[in-house]
Amino acid sequence: MEYTAASYHFEQAGHLRYVARTENNLGFLFLTVGKLIEAHQHLNRARALFIKLRDKGSIAQVDETRARVFLAQGLSTQAEAAVRGSVRTLEQGDESSLHAEALTTHGTALARLGRYERARAQLQKGMDVASQAGDPEKAGLAALTIVETLASYIPPAGIREYYSNAESLLAQSQSPGIANRLGKCARTILEARGTHVDSFKTLITGEPAAAILPREVSANGHAVGPVGSDQEWAGCSLENEVLRYEGELIQQALEASSGSVTRAARMLGITHQGLAFILNGRHKALLTVRTPVRRRRKSIFRNH
Repeated sequence: MEYTAASYHFEQAGHLRYVARTENNLGFLFLTVGKLIEAHQHLNRARALFIKLRDKGSIAQVDETRARVFLAQGLSTQAEAAVRGSVRTLEQGDESSLHAEALTTHGTALARLGRYERARAQLQKGMDVASQAGDPEKAGLAALTIVETLASYIPPAGIREYYSNAESLLAQSQSPGIANRLGKCARTILEARGTHVDSFKTLITGEPAAAILPREVSANGHAVGPVGSDQEWAGCSLENEVLRYEGELIQQALEASSGSVTRAARMLGITHQGLAFILNGRHKALLTVRTPVRRRRKSIFRNH
């Protein structure tokens, strides 16, 4: 409502540049709430005004926003065409963060079109441009996008490295949804080869996984242990096996995250508080794996 009112008053006062910027902001706002037709309408007005003002840089920004709208609509070809020109224009200017943002959007569109090598090149360039500009947020978003869009194309070791970079660069991010995106990527890495602990260890740490031996089946249909073994299932407890499996999985996550409960919890798809509760309750032996808890200092200010 405030943006709409501002646009009206700027237009009445003849401040076309401010009107155009407000229209672009409205386009982005409607994109974030999923009103894509309205987003296009405001972006059309913003672009027309910037063309009138001969502002190439701002036209490129509008086109980058429009590409995001096309991506939200599932129109990858149109998105790629829209943002391609933005990348070329912004590359000639000195707004490196905007250039990095456009490269990330372009890489996303290319990945959705199956042009993986080109997508990786653009996203990597987005990381590099943002890093050189001193913008860890944009660099982290480019790295995160690589994990999200190219996990099936880049080998696991490469994906682990990009994820680690994204997590580090976005550690101080205040952007909504970043934590969820990081968590989803961590689970994608975890599930890439199944949920077995050895697979998790291979994907997260890079260490070789132990082979899973097939089991013999007895005449009554029960598995009796690995081939060549006479070990029976006597004394087996489902509860104990689940507890052991849970402990191994948590230990792998803690070791992969250098003892950080927050990072391990994100990998496992649970909250920090949830993992801390499990450690203090069912797996106290793993408390030595986590980093020491740092007590918070008491405030020297009083509320009364």
